[in-house]
Amino acid sequence: MSKEGKSYTTEDKQEAMGLYLRGHANADIARKMNKRYNYKLTGETVKRWASKGGWDEYRSQVEIDLIEHTKNTVVSDMAKNMHELEEVRQEFLKNLRDGRTEIRGHEFVKMTEMLGKLQDVEAEKQDMVTHINKCINDTLDTLEYDRRSKQQFLRVYIEKLRGDNK
Repeated sequence: MSKEGKSYTTEDKQEAMGLYLRGHANADIARKMNKRYNYKLTGETVKRWASKGGWDEYRSQVEIDLIEHTKNTVVSDMAKNMHELEEVRQEFLKNLRDGRTEIRGHEFVKMTEMLGKLQDVEAEKQDMVTHINKCINDTLDTLEYDRRSKQQFLRVYIEKLRGDNK
């Protein structure tokens, strides 16, 4: 419970909590901190800290936040694309009004149709993201994975969604 007869500091516990929230097991946290600081910390001590500190609730919130962050990133990227297309369309309209463009009307119609399709795809994508999130959570609950396995799955899944090659 102590390092050479001294109590662990708040900073020690915060560091352990950070590792816990990243999905590390209690024994792994103890090993890492023992190696880094030459402590004699045990997995049981970390488990006690987690229990007293309500770290499981924080970990659950981290999982939810990760899913929400990924969803928001995808939505933001799509909105940016739609905004850029709308800016091009508005610039075209301005040039057309000012007589500075040679683009024919059917090209404008095509651009407007593309923007409409992009907006439809965005709505469908949002519905699909919501459905996929629900299916993933339902599946994880059905399989009764422990929290660490769920955390690891969600972390890898989000990396794949982002295209990270870790």
